[in-house]
Amino acid sequence: MSGRRAALVTGASSGIGAAACRRLREEGWHVVGVARRPSPEASESLCVDITRFADVSEAFQNVPPLRLLVHCAATIGPVALLPASDPDDWRRAVEVNLLGTYNVLRAALAGPLAQDGALAIHLTTGAATVAKPYWSAYSASKAGAEQLVRSAAVDLEDAGLGICSLDPGITETPMQEELRTRDFPDRDRFVRVYEERSGRTPEEVAAAISELARRDPRELNGQAFRVGWL
Repeated sequence: MSGRRAALVTGASSGIGAAACRRLREEGWHVVGVARRPSPEASESLCVDITRFADVSEAFQNVPPLRLLVHCAATIGPVALLPASDPDDWRRAVEVNLLGTYNVLRAALAGPLAQDGALAIHLTTGAATVAKPYWSAYSASKAGAEQLVRSAAVDLEDAGLGICSLDPGITETPMQEELRTRDFPDRDRFVRVYEERSGRTPEEVAAAISELARRDPRELNGQAFRVGWL
C-alpha cells in the first residue's frame, strides 16, 4: 500500500457504499470497507457494528492513516405514523443514523483521519430538512446527524481538515427497494421514479464523491452538497 491514498467507506457492502469503494479503487485508492457484512468492492473489509463505539474504535486502530472518510451507512427505520411506530425500531434508527455517525466520526477524527488535508463526507438526505409523513425516525435521526456534521465542521475549523454533507437524491439502492415494499403516503413517487428510471445510480453518487475528494477539504468544511449541483 506504500504511497497509495487510503480511504474508509462505511455501508460498504452494497448500494452507494459499494459503488464508492469500486470507484475509489479504480482511481488508485486503498479502500477499507466497513459494514456488517464483507465488502467485496473494498481493498480490505472490516465487519463492524457502527452502533457500538468500542467496536468502531478498536477496528479503526488497525486502519492506515486516512485521507478520506465516506460515511454511507444508514437505515430507513420504521416507516409508520408516530403513534403506531415500534419504539425499538425507532430507537434502532437513532442508534444507526445518529449515534453511528457520531461513533464513526469520533473514532476517525481522533485516530486515522486526524491529518492535515483529510476529508470526511457524510451522506445525508432531503428528509433531514423536510418533514415527511411516516418517516419520523429517519427524518429525525438524519437531521441530528446533519447537525452533528455541522458541529464537527465548526470544531475542525482550524485543523486543516474538512467535513461536509452530500445529498444523493433518490438513488436506486437496497433501501429504495425496501421503501417500495412499504405502505406510506409518498410511495407512488418512489415507484414512479423507479419505473421512469429518473433517479440516480450508485455510480453517479460515487462519481460525485470522487469529485469532492479532489477538492481542497478546507474549502468544503461545513458545506452541504447535492449530487448534480457540485
